[in-house]
Amino acid sequence: MSQPLFIAFVVFAAVMFFTPGPNNVMLLSSGLTFGFRRTLPHVAGITIGVAFMVAAVGLGLGTVFIAYPVLQTILKYAGAAYLIYLAAAIAMSGAAPSGEGNQRRTTQRPGKSNGALHDVSSVGPKKQRIAPCGEVC
Repeated sequence: MSQPLFIAFVVFAAVMFFTPGPNNVMLLSSGLTFGFRRTLPHVAGITIGVAFMVAAVGLGLGTVFIAYPVLQTILKYAGAAYLIYLAAAIAMSGAAPSGEGNQRRTTQRPGKSNGALHDVSSVGPKKQRIAPCGEVC
């Protein structure tokens, strides 16, 4: 590995290490709401989601999208439709009952499926940069 490439890698790794992503914020919130032990399945789900994404890219998903650009367009519109669905669900959910104030209590426990689905559906810039390392590195 050349010295300029190594320096670029170290700078990138340092930036990645110090900036929290949406998964870290979501796990922080889940840990504060549900506690450490009940958040562990959520951590496992995010780990599975990242591993799935890196494996898919490493096995050549990028070359499939290059060969068939229409698949990337379909995936882009499906992702946009999913985001619109989530926005509508949030917008239609209404306000919390007046007796609760700021003390929201949710009954849905974080789990592996929540973390994995969030991780695969929220491909941030960090993961977009790391995942191709399976093909390039």
